[in-house]
Amino acid sequence: MGISDVQGTIGTPESLPGAPINNWEYTGSFTKITGKHTLKAGASLMRTWVLDNCTYASASFDSLGTNNPQNPATTGSGLASFLLGVPSAATDLRGTALLGMQSDYYGAYLDDTWKATPKLTVTLDARYEYASPFIDGQGRFGSLDYHASTPTNTVWGVAGNVNTSQLLVPLANSPGVTINRVSPGFFNPDRDNWSPRVALAYRLPHDAVIRTGYGIFYDFNQSNVQDTGDIMGQWPFGFPDFTPPDLTTPTATNPVPQHILGVNVFPSFVPTPVPVANPGFAANRVNQRPYVQDWNFGIDKSFGNNWLISATYLGSKGTNLVITPTINIAPTPGPGNPQLRAALPQFAPFETTADWGNSNYEAGELKIQKRFSQGLTFLTSYTYSHCLDYQSAAHGSAQAGEGIQNGLQFWNDYASCDFDVPQNFVNSYVYDLPFGAGQRFASGSGWVSKYLLGGWQTTGILSLHSGFPFNLAVPFDNANTGSGTLGSVERPSLVGQLLPSGFQQNVQHWFNASAVAAIPFTYGNLGRNVLRQDGVQNFDFGLFKHTQLTESKELEFRAEVFNLFNTPFFQPPDPNISDLTFGQVLGAGNPRFIQFGLKLIF
Repeated sequence: MGISDVQGTIGTPESLPGAPINNWEYTGSFTKITGKHTLKAGASLMRTWVLDNCTYASASFDSLGTNNPQNPATTGSGLASFLLGVPSAATDLRGTALLGMQSDYYGAYLDDTWKATPKLTVTLDARYEYASPFIDGQGRFGSLDYHASTPTNTVWGVAGNVNTSQLLVPLANSPGVTINRVSPGFFNPDRDNWSPRVALAYRLPHDAVIRTGYGIFYDFNQSNVQDTGDIMGQWPFGFPDFTPPDLTTPTATNPVPQHILGVNVFPSFVPTPVPVANPGFAANRVNQRPYVQDWNFGIDKSFGNNWLISATYLGSKGTNLVITPTINIAPTPGPGNPQLRAALPQFAPFETTADWGNSNYEAGELKIQKRFSQGLTFLTSYTYSHCLDYQSAAHGSAQAGEGIQNGLQFWNDYASCDFDVPQNFVNSYVYDLPFGAGQRFASGSGWVSKYLLGGWQTTGILSLHSGFPFNLAVPFDNANTGSGTLGSVERPSLVGQLLPSGFQQNVQHWFNASAVAAIPFTYGNLGRNVLRQDGVQNFDFGLFKHTQLTESKELEFRAEVFNLFNTPFFQPPDPNISDLTFGQVLGAGNPRFIQFGLKLIF
């Protein structure tokens, strides 16, 4: 429950809890060494069981239910409306979204590590994997088939193993509606999941090694679970019930509204004999398994016994990745009712979980490492990289303004990933101070050297990296296509320079807010993730003291300072073009934290 003048929410914005994902796995492996070959073979059988439930209910309370109609701006209280049980909006799902699902995974591999020469080692690996679509024991899967539906005929898919006792309405064809019983798993199985992998290591003179490799890796359980999000709680098992937003507003037919939470907020539930016009989601039954191709090439060089320097190129390409565009929208912006211009005008816009995504990541990494000697060890690394994708997380991400702008042309959102960090430098170290018994300084055996001067250690982590990208957002359907709803976010159009020459970036003006505008009946021409928030400059410091009290007892003192120099790390600015604070930074990351600890080890 949300209350306008109370920070946070009451309860949790989650669905009813399900159970953890349980995996029962049986594996076996075999290893045979013959000559220069080490052969390995194995197989795995896993059954996954998931209890999921997206049944939900929520209510919002603001001043609407308790204000003075003659002075609504300065009267009323969301807290008072809550105490009276008078919501201004509420949402409920009738029926059930409970699913008890299981899936079977089969995998087998054959691996050969070949010592071709004293300097060259080659590893060849081939594996096959298959995971069946999840099956609900009661067959409570249902979804609009938007591929087969037409404006005059709705095709609705239902799992073929449906238990009729779970139905809220009987299944029967009716004028304009065709019921299609599909396989119990609902989604078409994808059995083409071969994963070749190869790796080479070649030892050069002077303690240097070249390493390279390539492999294909599939995702199974996670994509299975994401697919089921579009088919749970749907007609004829569940019915989203959105009550009107003016619950407490008097009307001609209801001059004295009395919608009290728990009493009469939600009207009597009468299941409709045909699919609802606002399903919210529709399944893409032909999804294929997401997979990534990874490759790398690197050179390692040792200097003496303690130093290692490595340079590595890394690459990764994702294919069939999950994205969640809003579809069934008007194909072009323009005036008029957008629903009438959609492919299926009998339905409101809806999301689909589709395998249409791709990604690309390339990076160069330089690493210098000193192994522990003379009381010191450290690791320094620098990475220069770029990541591109259509959408970085299904159903959006934590980044401001994230969401595919036009679901019918999602490829236009191919841009820097939400988590793209072009430059990243990290240095970490551990140093034993050279004081006390057995050390370089104050090495006497007295109690001062043993208990006061000896046993001190310092640690530190220095992090310097670029800021994450973010979007600018138009918080309404500016294109008038039905987009800008559900998980999609429209963007403004560029009419000037966001960061003109000489522009002084600060928390009040992170960019030139006048450089963008919402031009009616257009999708914004501003690209996705074209701006970046503040970068990170952070140093964490630790000071430790180890004191050996007796042979079996040790006392450890810890003092740790996070963000030692209290360097501000600004959050993304307000991306909403309609806000008065548009372009202003309204928050920052954690300030300096100091913590102490004392531990007795025995």
